Amino acid sequence: MTSEAAGPPPCEVRIHPDLALAEFIWSGTLNLETLLAAYDEAAAHPDWRPHFNRLSLYADDLPGTDFDYETVQSIRQGLDAWQAKNAPGQHVRAASVVASPFNGVVAAIWQALSRDSEGVTVMVFRSRDTALDWLAEEPADTPVTG
Repeated sequence: MTSEAAGPPPCEVRIHPDLALAEFIWSGTLNLETLLAAYDEAAAHPDWRPHFNRLSLYADDLPGTDFDYETVQSIRQGLDAWQAKNAPGQHVRAASVVASPFNGVVAAIWQALSRDSEGVTVMVFRSRDTALDWLAEEPADTPVTG
């Protein structure tokens, strides 16, 4: 991702075609603009496909996580719009990996709000390995909401 004014990029994007997975490693400011930029970067990658699941890893000291309900809701709506435009008709799994209790609360709110999303099922995990196991499960057991 393009870095902001001499700082490191807020997110490293990795595409794993063998796992049908887009991985987002967050260490910088998290907001709707940076999330959409990371998703756009993933979609521009030559190996990315619209059906790829998503794995997001969040640093414990992540800046920009002082979210309120309205902010989280607007982010969810923005990502729903992105999904409808860039992966129409696809239903994917999105795993959020958080280690700190604070980020866990934000992630739990995110998971609850995402229950209304038609294109994504969100789960929160404490470890990357557990998240990858869930993402690798058969897609047929993923409930489609909406």
